[in-house]
Amino acid sequence: MHWLVSSLDGYGEVLIFAIILLEQAGLPLPSALALLAGGALAGQGVLNGPAVVALALLATLSANYAWYRAGWRYGHRVLGLLCHLSLDPDECVRVTETLFGKLGVASLVIAKFVPGLATVAPPLAGVLRVPQRRFLLLNGAGAVLWVGVTVSLGYLFSNRFEQVAQQMADWGLTAGAALLALIVGWVGFKALQRWLMIRRLRLARITAEELARLLQMGEPPLVLDLRHPLQRERLPQAIPGALRMAPGELRSRHGEIPRDRDVVLYCS
Repeated sequence: MHWLVSSLDGYGEVLIFAIILLEQAGLPLPSALALLAGGALAGQGVLNGPAVVALALLATLSANYAWYRAGWRYGHRVLGLLCHLSLDPDECVRVTETLFGKLGVASLVIAKFVPGLATVAPPLAGVLRVPQRRFLLLNGAGAVLWVGVTVSLGYLFSNRFEQVAQQMADWGLTAGAALLALIVGWVGFKALQRWLMIRRLRLARITAEELARLLQMGEPPLVLDLRHPLQRERLPQAIPGALRMAPGELRSRHGEIPRDRDVVLYCS
């Protein structure tokens, strides 16, 4: 935290713009912390508060619109690319689509407050063909709310923020090394967990040709269509005879799945 505050003191509003632009583009940078620090330094008279807000909004809105257009043009490939940058890509896709399924495009207003969704929500809006004017309105409202609230918090607690930064500086390299080790360990654990899961799935995978051959036999397997309703709405084609069920319904509807037949899971 101390290095961030020191850098902002030296480079100011331009560095905040760069951090937010790169974070909204998909890089794991501390944009919220940069906004808090920018608000705190504005409260101390070091930075220009309106300039911090204006540049933060410019970075956020420009990156979001670029992702929106990419989602509109390239579809779910863009969403898959972004989610593969996260520690849990499958959870990233599921949570994003669930949020859109419950709140609709209004979720753009709160997406920036939900970790992992700030970057994924705009391209998903493009994938779902949300009208451009509506996207700009809702995403703009979300950006104004996020930047305004975060900068205001830094401004209001500017004195306390400086004390925390100084305390972090006093702890020095020991705290930094411990934090780095914790982050590396967590990332390694999640990567190993995902590798093991993918390895198990590959062993149990079935090709489309093999499934077509099994469906023509006397006792075909049950095909369970686990695609999210948003995906089924966009691509309504389905395997004949498949049982449609959202992933969140497995717990309540598991009784519909026969125990005496093979089951083939179909998802996107």
